[in-house]
Amino acid sequence: MAKRKAEANTDWARIRALSDNEIERMANDDAENPASEAADWADAMIGLPNFDATGRRDNKPFSPGAKTTK
Repeated sequence: MAKRKAEANTDWARIRALSDNEIERMANDDAENPASEAADWADAMIGLPNFDATGRRDNKPFSPGAKTTK
């Protein structure tokens, strides 16, 4: 199977050589992808919502003991 163009042009050796500090610095300097704040994740849920047999969203918690805020 042929490699995709982006994958074929990636310098994996250079990427593997980056330190964690360099990666953090580059991420912080990326103006097009700013870091998220804790408030951005306040209502986040892990996984996909449950749907009942009719396709409506089921508002039950995902697991026993899980708490809902609404």
